Amino acid sequence: MSQQPEITVPEAVSFLGLFSKAKGLKYLTHGFDPESYSDSEDDFYEYVDRCRYALGEVKGKVPDSLYKLVFGFVAGPSWTDCDGNVHHNHCACDAWADWIEANPACHPSDEFIEEFKAFKNSIRIYNGTLDDYFENLNASGRFSTIKLDIDPDLEKFDSYMDVRQFRAIVTKFLDDVDRYPDAKEHPIVKISNKSLAPLPDKTKVDEVRLTQVGSFPTQDIQQALGHFNNGGGLLASLKSLAEGHFFLSLETCWAGRPIRWNLNASLSESVWEDLPQEYVAGYTLVITVLHKG
Repeated sequence: MSQQPEITVPEAVSFLGLFSKAKGLKYLTHGFDPESYSDSEDDFYEYVDRCRYALGEVKGKVPDSLYKLVFGFVAGPSWTDCDGNVHHNHCACDAWADWIEANPACHPSDEFIEEFKAFKNSIRIYNGTLDDYFENLNASGRFSTIKLDIDPDLEKFDSYMDVRQFRAIVTKFLDDVDRYPDAKEHPIVKISNKSLAPLPDKTKVDEVRLTQVGSFPTQDIQQALGHFNNGGGLLASLKSLAEGHFFLSLETCWAGRPIRWNLNASLSESVWEDLPQEYVAGYTLVITVLHKG
């Protein structure tokens, strides 16, 4: 079977990578570094302006969810963090402007700590937090049948991304698995991650894998493809959520045939490839995350 199409780095990945660069947008969210910047450069609104300019450059090129998050943070009137909390304090609000005027060459993250923490956690999953997210999800009582088996290596995952959108994909998939009749027979969902070789431009590549161990569809893949191509079902919904953010694939056995299905492929591209039988442990959603920084 032919290989998956070459990966094109989404515009959102390059935009979010700016938040890791000192000459980009790092100091919009981090305190000023006295060893790297002179007093004349320690102007918070310089970085607000940089961000507004960068947003203008990517408007219509990055997903609306990411654009609205960052625009709301720098210009208001509100923004919604990865936990679904709405914030009305932002870079252009009177409270921050008054504080900055009274504290020249200081960074408002020193005063408005929780707001900056919420925003940073909404554009990046930090090392040591993704495993906590799944542990909390496991203990929340959200699922009636499935149990999450969380790989300890998940704590090593670290990536800039639209975190709320990532969580929406994860929970939509897990909720569907939990409702499916065979969840009682196959209740274990293994959560793991794998770092792949970087792309030629040094973009980092990680896979987050969600596997309902031992569960396999009974129908042929062609039946599922027809429903998917008509925009129906869970997989089409997941593809819509991932658009412009992540790449999705599904690894499982369709009527006993082990296959990797590229959910992002267009109708004119090869959409699946055969896999070795021993490679497939169950019904597996693979979220491929590209990131810079």
